[in-house]
Amino acid sequence: ATPESTTTYTMHVSSGKCHDSARVTIVVQPLPQADVGEDARICKDGNVRIGTPAVPGYRYRWTPAIGLSDATIAQPFASPSSGTTLYTLTVTSPAGCTATDSVTVTVGNIEAVVAGDTVVCAGTSVRLRATGGNVYQWSPGIGLSDSTVANPIATPNKTTKYKVTVFSGTCLDSAFVTVTVASSPTANAGADKILCVGESTEIGMPAARGNSYSWTPADGLTDPASAQTVATPGVTTSYVLRVVNEYGCEDYDTVTVQVNLPNERSFTLVPDSIRIIPGESLLVTLRIPIGSPLWN
Repeated sequence: ATPESTTTYTMHVSSGKCHDSARVTIVVQPLPQADVGEDARICKDGNVRIGTPAVPGYRYRWTPAIGLSDATIAQPFASPSSGTTLYTLTVTSPAGCTATDSVTVTVGNIEAVVAGDTVVCAGTSVRLRATGGNVYQWSPGIGLSDSTVANPIATPNKTTKYKVTVFSGTCLDSAFVTVTVASSPTANAGADKILCVGESTEIGMPAARGNSYSWTPADGLTDPASAQTVATPGVTTSYVLRVVNEYGCEDYDTVTVQVNLPNERSFTLVPDSIRIIPGESLLVTLRIPIGSPLWN
């Protein structure tokens, strides 16, 4: 017998003129209700309550028990570590009747990832990079081209630690990146010089540790790759010094070495021929050209 509700069955037995009967009642107990609620989605390290309020006298069992605050109550908190987990609830009534229902809990896969710390020269820019979500928020926003995009351009005026918060739905994560602003080196080519043809002079200043140096043009220089070098130009030349520090920051300075050509002037001796008489005085007139204060 498989009655749908409580039913009393009567059995009749006959033998000739004799007969008898008996009754039996089958009580059909109602099935319990197993209701786990809607499927849920949580963020990393989050949790959600699953199930519905308990019915007095009923027993509850969830499988698997991993990630549940209590696998023997009607409404435990579920906090699986990753992926999607299918939880099945079995409800048992006092009469021993059972019912089952299932719910899935999915962990949002969101992780803020940024490029490594970097160094920039004062006044220059670098592009920051972040991944992991679909909405981004950078802070502080000072020095950024756009604080709401994944890859803004940063032009900080001092060393700055940026925080990016990455969102995906209700889930979020954050990460940090530091942009160090390096000081530029100082290029000092020295004071301008004046030489005569064939003379030499030293240009530049002592080297600073960690910097590299280069002079252009290299013509007339003993060492165009040093901070100080000897210059012997054949004509007036402007030398440009480029200094680069360990971070690639650079600076420039210029020194001009002026080369003066020989100043040759003609002069007249009057008279142009002289007869010398021993013991008598001699008068000679030398006419020096204007603009020639010294002569040899």
